[in-house]
This record gives sequence, C-alpha cells and structure tokens, in this order.
Amino acid sequence: SLRSSKAHEADYGSYSIVSPISAMKFMLPYWDPYKADGTYASPADGTWRGSYENPLEWNEANPLTRKRVHVLSSTFLELEPMKDLRIKTLLGIDGGDLRSDTKSMPSYVGNYGIGTVGKSFSRSYNITWTNTATYTTGFSNSDDSETSVHQLTLLLGHEMTRNASDAFTVVARGQSSDKLMTLATGTAATNWSDSRAASTYLSYFGRAEYSYRQSLYADLSIRRDASSKFGKDSRWATFWSAGMMCDLLNAIPQLKNEQGKSFLSMLQLSASYGTSGNSSIPNYDHLSLYSAGPQYSGMPGVAPYSRGNESLTWEKLNTLNVGLRVGLWNRLTMGVEFYNKRGSKERIFDDMNNGFGWNRLP
Repeated sequence: SLRSSKAHEADYGSYSIVSPISAMKFMLPYWDPYKADGTYASPADGTWRGSYENPLEWNEANPLTRKRVHVLSSTFLELEPMKDLRIKTLLGIDGGDLRSDTKSMPSYVGNYGIGTVGKSFSRSYNITWTNTATYTTGFSNSDDSETSVHQLTLLLGHEMTRNASDAFTVVARGQSSDKLMTLATGTAATNWSDSRAASTYLSYFGRAEYSYRQSLYADLSIRRDASSKFGKDSRWATFWSAGMMCDLLNAIPQLKNEQGKSFLSMLQLSASYGTSGNSSIPNYDHLSLYSAGPQYSGMPGVAPYSRGNESLTWEKLNTLNVGLRVGLWNRLTMGVEFYNKRGSKERIFDDMNNGFGWNRLP
C-alpha cells in the first residue's frame, strides 16, 4: 500500500501564555479573534483585545507544513516440493519520507521584521526477509485407525532484518520580504543538523510441536540471534523455550459422565520455561564515538560522545509459567497462573559526559 498526506499544522512552542498556540488554553471566551470585516484582529492596529498575540493570525504568519509518504508492502512465495513439506519465503518493506517546511513571515509584527525559513527531511525503512520450511505429519499406533494419534510439526527458519534512517534539518533567518522566503535569501544559518543510523538483525530458528490424542501438547523452540547494535564479540545469543499443556478432560475420561456432559467444559494445565532477549538500545552504543556540532573559538569542533563497550550484549530474560484454566457449563471461564521472571542485564551504563572537553578540528 502507498499512502501520501499533506498537513498544515501549528508549531506548538513552549507551554506558556506567551506562546500563541499553547496560550489559546488561557484565553478568555469573549476575546474575538476576528475584525468586523472578517479579517484577523491584530495587536499591530489595536483590534486584538487579548493578551500577547492572536493565535490565528500568528499561525497564518508562521506556517508549518508536513508532507508524508508511507510505503507498506509484502510479497511471498510458497512451494510444496513433497507431501507435508511447505517452503515459504516472505519479503516485507515498511518505509517512507517526511518533509517539513516552516516559515516566519517578516511582515508579521510579532516577528520584528525578520523572517525565518526551515526545512527538514527524514527517510527511514525496514526490510524483513523470512524463509521457513515446515514439515507436518500424523501417524497412529495401528494401520486401522482413522485418525492420527500422534501429530508432529517441525519448522526451520532464517530471518534477516535491516533498519536504516537518514535525516537533516536546516534553518536560516534574516529574510526581509514575504515574497522571498527561501533558505538562500537568509543572512545566517541558525540551526543545522544531520543524522544517519542503521542496524541489522540475523536469526536462525527452529521449532517442534507434538500432540497426542488432542489431550497432550508439547513444543520446543530454539533460536540463534545476532544484532549489529552490540560488540563484534558479543552479537550472538541463543534463546530457547519448552512448554507442555494437558487437556485433562480428554486425557482423563472419568471427568466426564456417560453422556459426555459435565459441568466442566474446560480443564487445562500448562507449564513453560524459556529465555528471551532484548536489544532495544540506541545504535552504535558499543562504539567509542565523537559528536560534531559545537564550536571552539569560532572554529568547528567535536567532542567525545560515548566511551564504548565492546562487551555490550543482549539483555536476557528467563521466564517460568505454570497455569490452570477451568471452564464451567460453557459459560464461565477462570484461570490462575504462577510466573517467575528473572533478568540478567549485562549492559553497562557509563556517564558519557564526565571529564570530557572540546577538541578543535585540525
């Protein structure tokens, strides 16, 4: 799918009575923002009776426009080279552009004859490629059984994810005419910045599921994951889980009466234990980095930004779950669950700013 939108917004500014958009919350209901001829009341000619600025007039003289394009698409191919074996590849893309334009007209009295033009652009995308092979089979203890007593599903898979973003912002001021509102007509750049980031995930995983007579279920999964957000010697981690569930109504026929009816409509006991990982940290945290932007005696400079830690690795969570679910008369369902979660957070946090000074570029 492709979506495109264009919106004219109000720059909110700081939350105070002198910031026109947020100041609307403090305005009295009898302050009329319009003149008798329908134009905006203005403090410039004394027709605005409220405090500070007329927010409607201010918003028109300081417009903010955002243009967004968003692409969300996926495609897959599935093959069955032999009975009970399915091979599937799936490719998904989620990305888009965001463009923002801001202006402050010099003719507006609140801008004191000085114009401002700002432009920003950001682009980001996420690409996911997943490949799986699934084998499903059923078998019985005897050949004359019409239904499979045992059901087994095996899955092997591989997944790759790529995230990337790119953005910049430029603001110039000093424009003297409402008809010459461009970056080039400004006299000075007051704000400029750019950023770029990317990360990659790689995973290999497998899962086995088994069921017996629709009464006993078991599953076992294991995966090996790597993230570029961590140091080169600690990017890989292994996670696994195992679980079982017993449908006691099917496993113990005595719980049902002769007609197959009982006040019990569901009775399930389950247990699971496993590990999971978290990599939700900023990009490049494991590296020793410098940040550009500050000035040193009028010269461009850089400053240390992060000390780096090549031992930075996954946050791991070990979870144990035991649960009991009960259904009565097909109308009432109750459940009780015991769980224990224990994390082993190996990430080391450092104070990035202590003891650092500015370094001038050569």
